[in-house]
Amino acid sequence: MKNDKNESLLELAKNAKKRMKQGYWADIIEARKNDIDVAVKHGVSESNVKSYYKNRVLRDFFVRRERIEREERLYKKVIEIMNADEIVYDPLARLVEHEYYDVLDDDNKLAYILNLSSKYLKLRERYFEEKEALAK
Repeated sequence: MKNDKNESLLELAKNAKKRMKQGYWADIIEARKNDIDVAVKHGVSESNVKSYYKNRVLRDFFVRRERIEREERLYKKVIEIMNADEIVYDPLARLVEHEYYDVLDDDNKLAYILNLSSKYLKLRERYFEEKEALAK
């Protein structure tokens, strides 16, 4: 469990560094300043704009965090598949989140499976890389 938290913290730190490199905070600060100027000119409270940007940053953070946690849960399933004693012929079927998938229309089901397939291939590659790194 502690290792999972460390991995999550490491992933969050990597994403924060990436946002800084990509100018996330500079963009937010500039947009906030511009929106405050526009709001003041139109008689809207400055605190409303600040509150909006506070909520936006929090929402961005939690959406990214949830995406990371979802991917880690999926990765654990991939590890189980890869470490299985049997040959797994249907890895995607084992990875599908049926409570979400079952309510989709046909086009969205196809998009979901294609996206899941792409994620599976990336996570499978990650599995082999980590396994190789541990073997050294």
